[in-house]
Amino acid sequence: MDGDDDEPEVARDRPLASAGAAGLIVDVDTSAKARGDADEEVKPQQAKPRSAPVQKTKPTRRLQPGDLVCGQCGEGNAPTRKFCSRCGNELLAAEVAKAPWWRRLMFWQRWRRRKVMEAGKRPGQPGVGQRPGRKLMKAYRKVRAMLAVVLMVVGVVYLFVPPARGYLNNVFASPFSTVKERVNKVINPKFLPARPAQTVASSEIPDHGAPLIIDQFSNTYWAATWDQQQFPRITLTFDRPVTIAKMIVTSGAGDDFATNHRPSVLHLVYSNNQSDDVRPEDGAKPQTFELANAKDITTIEIGITEIYRAQDALNVAIAELEFFVKE
Repeated sequence: MDGDDDEPEVARDRPLASAGAAGLIVDVDTSAKARGDADEEVKPQQAKPRSAPVQKTKPTRRLQPGDLVCGQCGEGNAPTRKFCSRCGNELLAAEVAKAPWWRRLMFWQRWRRRKVMEAGKRPGQPGVGQRPGRKLMKAYRKVRAMLAVVLMVVGVVYLFVPPARGYLNNVFASPFSTVKERVNKVINPKFLPARPAQTVASSEIPDHGAPLIIDQFSNTYWAATWDQQQFPRITLTFDRPVTIAKMIVTSGAGDDFATNHRPSVLHLVYSNNQSDDVRPEDGAKPQTFELANAKDITTIEIGITEIYRAQDALNVAIAELEFFVKE
């Protein structure tokens, strides 16, 4: 060999030491096809539609006390469920359905609730109590059956035995009629007139004295000189204690209505130390007023404290006063 060929030659086709080592060698393909689509452009893909959010709607069944109401869709679920039966949402924070307030007041419904028994046990067996309210319900059924029998017997006797019919009419008709009359008096009260036995005025003009205010004629009247420092007053006395419910006032001097002052405020003082104020309108027609404090009284003192003025008038006049008590 020459000096330039001192480097050792690589044995390219040298066989491996063993066949087992040759099995560990894998040929690597470095072509572009083997590298895949790394160098190719990515094509745009179609956007996937988003799932619509779950809307909260009405439950598909009637809610019972203790049901778990899903906070996402509003479905009612049994208390034993962990996930919503409609949307699959977790029920850890679900709202617990409660009975309405009016049903909670119906305490008698609790007697009808069925108690869950263990397998193989029934109410009435030894060691097993009866359902709540069962004894009371049995007693109620017995009483109801007895009342039905009694009513049936009474009905037969009433229809076919005339003496018994007359007796029952007398026994039951009187209380019912009394109650009916009392209710009718409350709903449609009747009023009776209460007439004073005596009238006295603090002042009056000739021919128009105090008794004319209760004579039942609207063309006569009581008149007194108007004095703002000393209000005209009239005192009416009853012969027995009365409770006045209503009063009718007819203002003015009848045919001379516009020539006299008319009262705009009447201050009523009763013998029971109570009082009322009445404010008539400026008109010649009778006006009705309810009195709240005229209870068990014997006298009424009526003072004219304010007036509707008439031009060049000196007197104030009232044609008629009427008083009424409830029947």
